[in-house]
Amino acid sequence: MAKNPPDNSEQAGESGQSQGGNRRTFLKMGLFGSAGVALGLPVVRVGLWWNREPGKDLQSLSTREFELVEAMAEAWFPPGGDPPESGKEMNLAMFVDAQIAGMNNDIARVLKAGLHALQDLTLIEEWTTTPFHRLPLEERQRILTDWEVNPSFPKRSLIRLYKWYIGMGFCEYPGMLERVGVDYRCE
Repeated sequence: MAKNPPDNSEQAGESGQSQGGNRRTFLKMGLFGSAGVALGLPVVRVGLWWNREPGKDLQSLSTREFELVEAMAEAWFPPGGDPPESGKEMNLAMFVDAQIAGMNNDIARVLKAGLHALQDLTLIEEWTTTPFHRLPLEERQRILTDWEVNPSFPKRSLIRLYKWYIGMGFCEYPGMLERVGVDYRCE
C-alpha cells in the first residue's frame, strides 16, 4: 500500500504558504531595502564631503575642491579676453581658499560641501563620468550659465555665491583696478 505524504497544513498556515515567507513579504523587504539604500547613499556621500583636510599648500580647500574652484574661475574668466590672463592664471582659487580659511568653521564646511555637491550634480545632470573640473572650457561655461538660472533656489544661490567670491578675487587681482580705471589715491 502506498504511503500518503505527511499533512503539513498546520505548518503552512491559513493561506497555504510556507512559514518561510511569501511574495508580498519578499517585495516589502525589497522595497524597504531599496529605500534604505536610497536614503543612506546621500548620507554617506555627504559624510565624505564634510570637513576634508586642506590640500598641500592650501589653507582650507582640499585638492579636489581647489580644482573645482579653479575650473569655475577659468570658465567665468576665460583666457584671451581683457585681461588676457584667465581666472586660473590669476590664481583666483587661492583667493577663495584664503577667504574660506578666514570664515567660521561651520560656514566654511557648508561652502566646501557645496563644492562637492555641485561636482556630483554635474555627473548626475550631464550623464557623464567626467568631473566638472575636467570638462572642456565651453562645456563648463554652459553648465555654469545653466546653474545661474536654475529654478532651484539653493543651487542658484550657491553658484552665485562662488561667482561672487571668485569675482572679488578678480577685482583684487594686482593691477586690475588700474585697468578698469579705479584710482583710490588721494591727490
